Amino acid sequence: DSFVVKEAYSAIRTNLLFTQQGENCPIYVITSPTANNGKSINSINLAVSFAQMGKKALLIDGDMRNPTIHRMFNIPVKNGLSEILAGLTDNITVSKTDIENLSILTAGKIPPNPSELLSSDRMDKLLSFVKQHYDCVFIDTPPANLVTDPTAFAAKATGYILIIKSGVTDIQSTRKTV
Repeated sequence: DSFVVKEAYSAIRTNLLFTQQGENCPIYVITSPTANNGKSINSINLAVSFAQMGKKALLIDGDMRNPTIHRMFNIPVKNGLSEILAGLTDNITVSKTDIENLSILTAGKIPPNPSELLSSDRMDKLLSFVKQHYDCVFIDTPPANLVTDPTAFAAKATGYILIIKSGVTDIQSTRKTV
């Protein structure tokens, strides 16, 4: 039932609003213990939920190993996150979506060194820049138990959102991630 799903995201949104501690633009990092837990679709739905309440939301596809957000919105990957962080472009190409208040920054072309790029000074500068233009930022990252990419945001994020799929994600993997 779509009403039940929408209400569930509204409840999560309300809880997240309580965690932002007065920040003008909270940054939420979305990850999961393992692949196929639904983190990208949850990233999208959380960003949409904030956009629908009138917040200018930016969804960054920080999964430069297996990017999917651009496909779900049918957006070209030109001048995405990898190109910005590698210094290949100073153009931050953010795509508007059909959903009012929701913009997307794609992952860009798959680089050989995603962890280093996400930990770079350029990432810090990018987040400082986008915080001046948006009300909230969501970053979809790879599964935490597979690569270290999500940990690059530990000092930069308001919080992490851990996506766990019932009947798929085991307790041991979840404990290891936490």
